[in-house]
Amino acid sequence: MNPAEYILEQSGAGATGQATLDWPSVWQLSSECRAVTERIEHFESLGCSNSDQKSSVPMRRFAMTWFQQYLLVQKRLFVQQWRPPGHMNSKLAINVISELFMGFTSYKEKSPVQGLQNKVFSVLTILLLCLILVVLVQPRLIELRKLYDVREKHSNMYHWSVFVVANVLVEIPFNLIISSMCFLCWYFPVGWWRDISHGRGAFMYLVFSVYQIYHATFSQALAVVAPNAETAAMLIILFYTFILAFTGVLQPLQQLVGFWHFVYYVSPFTWLVSTMMSTGVHDVPVRCTVAETNIFQPPQGQTCGEYAGVFANASMVALYDPKVRQFCQFCQYAVTDVYLGALNTSYDGRWRSFCLLIVYTVFNIAIFTLDFYLYSGPRLVNTLKRSFKGKKA
Repeated sequence: MNPAEYILEQSGAGATGQATLDWPSVWQLSSECRAVTERIEHFESLGCSNSDQKSSVPMRRFAMTWFQQYLLVQKRLFVQQWRPPGHMNSKLAINVISELFMGFTSYKEKSPVQGLQNKVFSVLTILLLCLILVVLVQPRLIELRKLYDVREKHSNMYHWSVFVVANVLVEIPFNLIISSMCFLCWYFPVGWWRDISHGRGAFMYLVFSVYQIYHATFSQALAVVAPNAETAAMLIILFYTFILAFTGVLQPLQQLVGFWHFVYYVSPFTWLVSTMMSTGVHDVPVRCTVAETNIFQPPQGQTCGEYAGVFANASMVALYDPKVRQFCQFCQYAVTDVYLGALNTSYDGRWRSFCLLIVYTVFNIAIFTLDFYLYSGPRLVNTLKRSFKGKKA
């Protein structure tokens, strides 16, 4: 028999039920009723005794400490990143396939003038690739922000700063793993390893890894204030294109209009390209190809070295066969550092450029924190209003 139907029949409430006992009276006279009544009266007495005095334990807005909140939210974000395979697989595929394509486009690039330019543009293509990656970060962050605004903030589930810290840190390990694979797919095919030491190669990997963190925080700083993913993509493309156009690769600093010189120094990509190129091609001899070699005729009775040797040493150009007396050959660069100087880059400034890249990354995190505080945290306007009312009173 159905338990519900049996209860209804015994209590006389069913269609065929016939009550033989007065069940309310049975309950009121039972020991269970007395125990429940005593427990209720005990709780009521506790409430009455504490109503006239404040509790010595202050009321907390959140049920857990900040660190406990962080651990739970961080674990949830890692699970959300790992569980859907499409998100991570798409990032991995875009990185690896694109880096292999770029690497083999400049496969085993040597060090003539054209080879140096190809290496510069291989660094530039890395920046273009990351434009796709930053767009992948934004939709997930916007959905998490909407969830926080609608439910988690009003339920006091965790502090607003936990959201910022957890979202910044969750991108770091995944980006480092992916960037390591991508660096190998780009570093060895291009042939950077042939001209530099292992220490300089490790430094290039360090710069490459920091850049992966930079572009993730850059996308977060812009996405957190966007109403939807489409608007966030438009913002990122606008800012990304603006700072990419003034890196000194597409147009050297000397050829920029004077008004735009400040953008060259403000752009973080300027320092990224400077660090990668100065580390990758420093102190490498340049051997021009036949098409890149300039030919001139010395005055009669003089060798190429006698006529142009002083000029070659002063301007750091390469003079081939200085003892010949005709068809003198020279290359506009003797070593790669002269080419780097034309790009306003030097090997001595590599650590300065790397530190500036770290500063830009920290700046992105600060902007992300400020944006989220103003957008989803305790509103600054309300805080100012409360402080103004307090002073007025």
